[in-house]
Amino acid sequence: MPARKLPAKRDDAMAELAELLKSMAPPELEAFALQLRREDRQLLERVMADTTAIGWRADPASMAAHLDPNYRVRRHDAYLAKKWRELTDGTSRRQIWNLPGRLGKTRGVGNGLVWLLDNHPSSNSIYTTFGQLLADELGAFVRDTLKANRAELRATLRRDRQQRKRFVTEQGGGLLVAGLDAVTRGFGVNRGGVLVVDDPFKSWAEAHSESRRKWVVEQYRGTLRDRLDSEDSGILICHHRVHMEDLTGWLKKAMEDETGEEFEIVSLPMLAVAGDVLGREVGEPLAPEQFPVDAVEQRAKSLGSYLAAALLQQDPSEVEGTELKRAWFHLVERGEVPQAWDQALTSWDLKLKNKEQGDYVVGQAWLRTGADYWLVDQLRGQYDHATTANAIALLAVRHPRITSHVVEAAGSHDEVLPQLRKPMPAYVVTPEMAGRLGMTEAEREMVQALRRRGMSGLIAHPVTEGSKPVRVRTFTVPAAEAGNVHVVVAHWTPEYLDESAGFPDASHDDVVDATSQALQRLGVGTASITPARRPAAPPAVAPQATAPSVRRVGAQVVLPRTRPRPRR
Repeated sequence: MPARKLPAKRDDAMAELAELLKSMAPPELEAFALQLRREDRQLLERVMADTTAIGWRADPASMAAHLDPNYRVRRHDAYLAKKWRELTDGTSRRQIWNLPGRLGKTRGVGNGLVWLLDNHPSSNSIYTTFGQLLADELGAFVRDTLKANRAELRATLRRDRQQRKRFVTEQGGGLLVAGLDAVTRGFGVNRGGVLVVDDPFKSWAEAHSESRRKWVVEQYRGTLRDRLDSEDSGILICHHRVHMEDLTGWLKKAMEDETGEEFEIVSLPMLAVAGDVLGREVGEPLAPEQFPVDAVEQRAKSLGSYLAAALLQQDPSEVEGTELKRAWFHLVERGEVPQAWDQALTSWDLKLKNKEQGDYVVGQAWLRTGADYWLVDQLRGQYDHATTANAIALLAVRHPRITSHVVEAAGSHDEVLPQLRKPMPAYVVTPEMAGRLGMTEAEREMVQALRRRGMSGLIAHPVTEGSKPVRVRTFTVPAAEAGNVHVVVAHWTPEYLDESAGFPDASHDDVVDATSQALQRLGVGTASITPARRPAAPPAVAPQATAPSVRRVGAQVVLPRTRPRPRR
């Protein structure tokens, strides 16, 4: 086969070379490449990648699979790699990626930065996330990949500038990684580089703090956005949705109001909806080998409908009923709970039938400091009478400083309270019972000891304040609307917020009953020794929507978008 010669160097030489490569059959192209010098072969590979998308340099996912044989490119990995190419080649320089956690998003960004430095060793980029530790891990991955593959990659690291927080190439490019609150002054993103903001919130609870959301927006708008040396630099915002007004929400609103720049939004919900960018059928999972439909269903149940819509489906909403607003409840970390208080109690809403199905039994541990109320723990389950009695004892054991245990004088209280008050010297908490309630071995022994001697401090609370909505409006709404109800962030918190915000239209209202009973009792008795603080102004509340429910379609689970519910 006669050898083909490279075209003469002209302004359009790269385009002509690309046309030549396109005309070759694969065997001819391989033979042509073998006769070139190393430098010319590298040029050939770059043209193949940049123009014809052929070879392992075609995109970040292809390069990652070539450099790491253990790396498996899934459908969404390949799609995001394509979007990264568009981010850096000028096709789509402003992008937002929204997809669920644990699906390789940050690894994909790392692959993209390696690919970018290989293709443009003079590019300078900044990567930032909620904390320095995660940023350092990403920086170490990119740096170590470049070092381990220096024989094949075109970016050469300077010997004196190889820290994971900041490394520099011999060609003048490099990468800075930083926590969102770190100082980035003195560093810039040049033309060809990318500013990446990855997971700006460390948790959904943090994203539900209005002050934290505003801080994240101001860090992006006032600090990070100003790091671009050229408007031709790329910007990538990537995170799973956590709130309607998270960074993605703020950028979307700015686009809609025409007060901000345009971003391409790449949304990859866990279960496909109509018009899926990957071509999936409605309800088809994003990564079936990792999260099949049954696993998604279980995950959605554990999260609750509100968080499932946001974290899994990338479609957060203001989930509210007609009585209580989600935004009224002030979420706090456990370390923020006061160690001294004016009153404390556990509040129990029992059910009527002695069955492990139907309604729920709910027990909550509450504190009061002045005008503030603190929900610090909750147990909830479809317990029979025996399990209910042990659940009441367990919550008392977990909070030994709380000595008042209020039980609604309805349902099964006539059966349960006598069981608890009566000493039973031979009582045994079986392993099955302990497992049902999630007791540790130490808790099992303490509950057993309490049951053997009998439990004191049990108070039957008569229901005297009318219907459930009346009790909620009388005792819960005033305190919550004033911003005085604080809820500890725990595994049960999403469930509590879902049911409270869905009242009275949610399928269950047991946590609401326990709450209104607790706030009624905590408002009765001796005067407070703690000065009451001035109630916070009620937060503005957006038009309300109902919670997206999990429903099964055939063998698949679908989390539909929310629709407005008419007020009653």
